[in-house]
This record gives sequence, structure tokens and C-alpha cells, in this order.
Amino acid sequence: MKKTITKLYFALIVISCFAFMGTIEMNRSHYLPTASLEASSFLRSSGSPGSSTGSPGDEFVDCTDCHSNSPGNFGLNASITTNIPATGYVLGETYTINVMTSSSGASGWGFELTAEKAGGTKVGVYDVTGASGAPKIITSGGSVTHSNETFSSWSFSWTAPGVDEGDITFYAAALAANGSGTGGDQVVTTSEVVSPSTLSLEETNRLTFDFFPNPIRDYVTIKLPDALSTGRVEVFDFSGKLVKASEINSIDKKLNLEALATGMYILRVTSNGKTDFKKIIKE
Repeated sequence: MKKTITKLYFALIVISCFAFMGTIEMNRSHYLPTASLEASSFLRSSGSPGSSTGSPGDEFVDCTDCHSNSPGNFGLNASITTNIPATGYVLGETYTINVMTSSSGASGWGFELTAEKAGGTKVGVYDVTGASGAPKIITSGGSVTHSNETFSSWSFSWTAPGVDEGDITFYAAALAANGSGTGGDQVVTTSEVVSPSTLSLEETNRLTFDFFPNPIRDYVTIKLPDALSTGRVEVFDFSGKLVKASEINSIDKKLNLEALATGMYILRVTSNGKTDFKKIIKE
């Protein structure tokens, strides 16, 4: 009788162990990172989830959080180039940013790029209209990534902040993938520093204009020099984002800023190839 009970008890333990292991296997996906569950081709096609450029603002996280890095597999190299002149970026101007890679034997590629000032704050505004390589802006607007794995280089626009932010660094993480899961891929990071323009506004054709009132509650009135009758007015927040723009003329000189939140902004007025910036306060 004791032997029978012992055998039954042992059998129950074995069955319980198998059941427990089965439960672990069934629920393993609950504990594994999402990236480990998806094919790398899916990840590459959908682009980076964001905050993966290796920058200080991204807490130095890069694509290796989702893709195992196997240095030398594809001989991957990456670089960032721009058409920002050696004299530096001009406030509020738009430039072309290029992310380029070279590799051998990879079946797909991807990237993420961001621009940050000192301290890790993201600056500037991206635009992928007419871009090459099918890049897309990540929802938060703080970086750009790929939208499919076909291209190994990408080009898009970036507008510099409307206020001097000092040196700005472009950070990018690039990926060369083998198309078989998330292992055996290669990730590299790169960066490029640009400085504010060393040219004064006098040297780049300063526009002399007046405006009132300041602080502003609803409307700001722009007064151009007597020789000029038309111009363009743009308002940037302090992250460099364009928040309002309008054409003005000698009759219609007012810009409605009633909808803007309280705070400080940069007012840029351009007319006849000349420009200037003023700080304004919205009450």
C-alpha cells in the first residue's frame, strides 16, 4: 500500500512539474522584451520606437536595446553631413541633414537621428516633405527615423531654433540587419556638432523694423521701413518651433497672437532679402 501511495505521489509531482514548465513556456512572452518577439524586418519596417540615438537626452540608449550588436558582421559605418556652412547655423534657417551608411552583406538598414543642445534638450524642427530614403518624423517630433528597410541613406530638412542655443549636436544610431530575427545585426552611433553663425546680422543684411506692443495680449503690429511695403512675419517658441506665420503689407500690418500660450517667443521679420529677430512676451 505504501509503495502504491509513493508511486502515485511521485507521478503527481512529475505531472505538476511538466504543467509548471508548460505554463512558463506559454507565458514566456510576457517577460521577454517586445523586440525579442518580433522579426527584425518588422522592426526595421516600422522604424525606431524613439529615444534610441545614443544621445544624452536619450540617456545614451541606442538600437542595441532591440538588436544584438555583432561588430564587424557588415563593416557598418555611418556619418552625418549637413549643408550648414562653416560659419555656423543661422537662427530660424532651414538646412538639409543627411544620414549615410556603408556596409557589406546586410539585407536591411535603419536609423534614428536627433538634435540636442547642451544638457540634452532637443532643438529644431524637422520636415520630411520631399525627403529621400523615406524617413518619417517620430510622433513626439524630437527625432527622425526610417519607414522601411530598403534604403541605406536618408535626407530631410531641419530648421534651426529661432534663438541662439549655442552649439547643437546631431546624434544618430544606424543599423545594418541580417533579416533573421534581432540577433546578428550591427549598430553604430555617430554625431556631428554645429555652432551658431559667426556672422553678425549686419553682415547678413539686418532688417530694421519696429513692433508694438510688447508684452502682447492679442495683436502685434509690425512697422517696416518706409521703403518696404511687404514682408513675412514668423513667430518661434524657444524650442525653435514655428508657431505662427503671416504675410504683412503697408495696410495689413497686424499679426494675431491671441491663441498663443503665455510666455516668451522669437519674432522674425523678413523683407526684401533682409531679416531680423526680436524677443517678444505674450501675456
